[in-house]
Amino acid sequence: LALIGIFVYEELDTSLRRKADIEKLLLLPTLGSIPALDRHSGNGQNSVLKRLGVGGNGNGSSSNGRSLALQSSSPVFESYRAIRTSLIFSNAVESLRSVAITSASPGDGKSTTVANLATAFAQQGLRVIVFDCDLRRGSLHKILRIPRSPGLTQAIASGAELSAVARETSVPNLSIVTTGVQPPNPSELLGSQRLRELLLQAQEQYDLVLIDTPPVLAAPDAAVLASMVDGVILLVRVGATTRTAARTAQ
Repeated sequence: LALIGIFVYEELDTSLRRKADIEKLLLLPTLGSIPALDRHSGNGQNSVLKRLGVGGNGNGSSSNGRSLALQSSSPVFESYRAIRTSLIFSNAVESLRSVAITSASPGDGKSTTVANLATAFAQQGLRVIVFDCDLRRGSLHKILRIPRSPGLTQAIASGAELSAVARETSVPNLSIVTTGVQPPNPSELLGSQRLRELLLQAQEQYDLVLIDTPPVLAAPDAAVLASMVDGVILLVRVGATTRTAARTAQ
């Protein structure tokens, strides 16, 4: 009965739980693993900030004034350095000037991954700019403690140059373009020629462009943005992302 119960449980649990399962299903290399975060924090954002010693009051400002870069000695942050190293040794950084980071479903921690991976590359001496293209639920302005507006939506609507909305963060070499005001038509804005022009400007002025996109299965925005970048990193949440979701997202 115990063996039958184990077999039934394995068959019913369709989530990806091991690195080998992910690589076998998607036929893609794994760049690295991020330690499990507190699930009570939704997408893991609050948990990462707490572990790194960075507090927030919910509006994007810091309660203790310490920046993300100052906590880069945390063991949690080492996982992002490992992913950076994997990309560097694969020579991807030289050929991929713009990279989108996404996931299959909401709550997988992609925004936290974007912020920390961008910090890791900035510490390497690269000039990095982050675009928060999750116009529906963007949170990078909270993580990096930058006002939400003016941002990407204003730049697209008004035709402003990149320099008008790109702002430096407390992390040296790291800049961000926040979402701006929430628009009624996110997909149309993200598919505009103006956004392509802004991304091209960013590639000319910075060494690496990282883009935070909405989850693939939640909105068509990620698929639209994928056509504008050199590569895409798909974040898989072990024990939560199902085989079907991961395959569909790919």
